[in-house]
Amino acid sequence: EPLWEDLLNLADRSLGPGHPFPAGVRANFAVSLSEVDPIRARRLNEEAYDALVRVYGPAHPRCLWVLSNLGEAALREGDVAVAETRLREAVNGLERAPGAPPSILYAARRSLAQCLSEKGATEEARKLFTVALAAQEGLNGPVHPQVASALTDFGEFLRREGDVAGASTAFERALAIREKALGPEHPDVGDTLFALADLEAVTGRLEAARGHFRSAIAIEEKARGPDDPNFATNLDNLAALYAQMGRHADAEPLVMRALAIEEK
Repeated sequence: EPLWEDLLNLADRSLGPGHPFPAGVRANFAVSLSEVDPIRARRLNEEAYDALVRVYGPAHPRCLWVLSNLGEAALREGDVAVAETRLREAVNGLERAPGAPPSILYAARRSLAQCLSEKGATEEARKLFTVALAAQEGLNGPVHPQVASALTDFGEFLRREGDVAGASTAFERALAIREKALGPEHPDVGDTLFALADLEAVTGRLEAARGHFRSAIAIEEKARGPDDPNFATNLDNLAALYAQMGRHADAEPLVMRALAIEEK
């Protein structure tokens, strides 16, 4: 955060806040603040959007990217109507804009689909996720990590909507892509295994969940180290699964190990 602050101050002094470079700094700074200081992030995005629109006009991809970020901010704040308006405008504009970055269009479509899901427009959300996934496959081929990320997003949506079979298929395909493209010990493989394990646990497939949890935890321990707080959380999750299976003797040492990490 201090680096972004220094860069923004320097850019404002050198070029003025209405110049597109400081506006871009504001937008990127806002992304870094979106979770920790959403109020300031929204203000920075609004300043960036106003400056960029004055320079490029509202149909420019850079303006539409910031508009999409403003839509995401409104969604996080619970203002679904404002979020939908902004995200629809961003998606429609990016679909028409020559040279719009595919990653930005994908993110805008994903956010709009999540917004539609929030308001109960499930079928439209599903269609939009399908369009976004197909676009990623067309751009990158069927076994690219970006396709795996899109499948994971789609799987999470399907899980929220209660489509367990669809979510499982999406996660399993994402897992196969990531194992092939990134290697079996990559952290993204571990994240997909956790998603599968969690889905299996809540649907009663406990033995399958146990196997995926154990594999994911082994990857996470190697990637993050044995003292990482997230590792402790997942040890607790595996312990809870063992308790659900009635295997309390297996659960207890995991709980104790997680507690020891958390107390460090």
